[in-house]
Amino acid sequence: MKMRFVFVFFVLSRAALAQENLFTKENGITITGFSSSYGGGWAVENLVPELAEMKENNRPVSSYVWCSADNQFPHWVSFQFKQPTWITTFVLNNAIEDEDSYPGISAKNIELWIKANGTSELKKWTALQLQRNKNGQELKIEPVEATEIKLIITSNWGNPSWTEFNAMGVFDDGTRPLNVASELKIKKEVDLYGIYFDFGSAVVKPESHALILQLAEFLLQNPTTSLHIEGHTDNVGREATNQALSEQRAQAVLEQLVGMNISRKRLTAAGWGSQKPIADNKTEIGRSRNRRVSVAMVQ
Repeated sequence: MKMRFVFVFFVLSRAALAQENLFTKENGITITGFSSSYGGGWAVENLVPELAEMKENNRPVSSYVWCSADNQFPHWVSFQFKQPTWITTFVLNNAIEDEDSYPGISAKNIELWIKANGTSELKKWTALQLQRNKNGQELKIEPVEATEIKLIITSNWGNPSWTEFNAMGVFDDGTRPLNVASELKIKKEVDLYGIYFDFGSAVVKPESHALILQLAEFLLQNPTTSLHIEGHTDNVGREATNQALSEQRAQAVLEQLVGMNISRKRLTAAGWGSQKPIADNKTEIGRSRNRRVSVAMVQ
């Protein structure tokens, strides 16, 4: 029988408290369905905590935990917004303190499905592999006005009995969908967030195809234009590792375009690691904006 008593004490900074997490009871998010729930201190309802209680007790969202009742994958939970809500950023959490007795219990591979306002069906927005036993994994997505979100966990890190996932942060950083061709023609460069990678990986996820296709179509319609592709990271981790990853990601996007019949002669790639931030690396939202692929026109 699963018996654990985990006491976690955190102090939130003023900056953290000032960021409004949309996934709280006060913001009207509700759970409309789920695959299973262990209950008690690990009930699925923990995924939508009360903001007032968090502030009163100085508890971060990551200290609220959902545990499955069994290990029959996939595990899933569906959420509904009270009204259409813009979202741009997820902060994913899958670790709490004192987990040594339950190795491999944290979620590993997940999918995020979103129903956009005005549509009738959920769409798979992205799938990714979480880093093991780590909170604060920031993901910036192409902005979407959402009515529903479904989280699907397809595997964990090896625990044979249960899977856990901590409550997550969902934010709107104010950015809105862009038309790549228009932005390039006006600004000559653009930051892209619809190109997805697993954390620490340079393998382009299939969900990135639509945005990369926009780049390819732009180049086909502008045959005298070339593109310079740059990869950027936040400042978490070793700079040498970030530098290498940013270079690899930029090159991976270049190879995707070559695969769409764009001449390699029209493309260049470079990585800058964390050297060119566009937001504050001290915040979760800022770090998610700094991890990006950018492209610039070259005449």
